[in-house]
Amino acid sequence: MTTLSLPTLSRTNLPAVEWGLKANSQVFTSPLNGSVQTMELPGARWTARFSYTDRNEADSALLQAFAVQLRGQANRLAVYPFHRSRPRGTISLSGVTVSGAVAQLANTVTLAGCGANATLKAGDYFAVAGQLVMATADATANGSGVMSGVTFEPPVRAATGWADAAAVTLDKPTATFILQDPHFKWTAKPGVFTDFEFDLVEVFA
Repeated sequence: MTTLSLPTLSRTNLPAVEWGLKANSQVFTSPLNGSVQTMELPGARWTARFSYTDRNEADSALLQAFAVQLRGQANRLAVYPFHRSRPRGTISLSGVTVSGAVAQLANTVTLAGCGANATLKAGDYFAVAGQLVMATADATANGSGVMSGVTFEPPVRAATGWADAAAVTLDKPTATFILQDPHFKWTAKPGVFTDFEFDLVEVFA
């Protein structure tokens, strides 16, 4: 198993990316009176759909080589959210750590090393121990750079990674994905242009 990165293409424009979070929930609708019961389970996963259109021969060759290296669903792909690769807030992009251990399934954390009075905005992404999460409310650090009560989703998967002093990634934080469909294909069009579209789902142990 190998974790790959997207290839660097000659065209600098990014692909169109559809990004989402697939909750692990169950719904039961009573056949007797139509009442609905729901249950939330751990294991929410990020999803992404990448669309590359009208790629020239040089870019097409790189994307095709990348596709076959994925070997269907055997290998992994590390991807950051292109639409917000850095926080909108003023939090430091390096040197931020978890302050105090965080329990499994928790969705609140205290961060240290953020910078005096620095901010994290709702919708900003960060990653800890390989888990990508999104802040769900604005938060502000104190004069010592400690930011308390940072809420996020999805909840912590494994408490072992969210230990005291664990590093926090804020600049291009990634999640690890596999193809949703092991059949990777592309569309070649007249004029030596090619379209690629593939769906990804987050994978973790």
